[in-house]
Amino acid sequence: MASIEQNLQIWDVEHEWPLEGDEWSEEWGGARAQWFGSLLPRISWFPPAAHVLEIAPGYGRWTQFLAAHTKQLSVVDISPRCIAACQARFSGLTHLRYHVNDGRSLDMIEDDSIDFVFSFDSLVHADADTMHAYAQQMARKLRLGGTGFIHHSNLGAHKSWLVAQASPRILVNRFLQEAADVKRLAWVYNGSAATLSAEERPGTP
Repeated sequence: MASIEQNLQIWDVEHEWPLEGDEWSEEWGGARAQWFGSLLPRISWFPPAAHVLEIAPGYGRWTQFLAAHTKQLSVVDISPRCIAACQARFSGLTHLRYHVNDGRSLDMIEDDSIDFVFSFDSLVHADADTMHAYAQQMARKLRLGGTGFIHHSNLGAHKSWLVAQASPRILVNRFLQEAADVKRLAWVYNGSAATLSAEERPGTP
């Protein structure tokens, strides 16, 4: 995993952000398809939430969808470039709050103030010490009953085992099981009031 300094160099300086982060959703057919096809079905029990925290939003790939499910959205990123891009992209939305951090601290977020914390496809680049620091702080920032959806992977540590185990038949069976789970969760979402009412919704970009 990259260090904090390496991540800052990559995402604030080196990466060109050709599609504002949507380049990582191209296999899905775009960020919208991935959000509604994979992410929202998995988190639909939790939003709408009064105060949402997104860690490492990049250029707002998921921010654009989270904004419609909360009255206040706080985004925190190590990269000043990314935060500036989000501020420009979502300049018409008044319920967003922007913070540049040191890649590990959430001190700018009030304790017991967050109802839902979200991070997807960003903290996969963070090292174990960073994840430990974030986990400790999230426990303080979340309100009683608050929840989180944090994407992190240690899959690389098990690469040799996966290669040995992943016959085509096993992979197909796993894919079918995941598809069934997503379909079931999507049904739950479609049958529930998982978005703010028209009066409460602050709008989408």
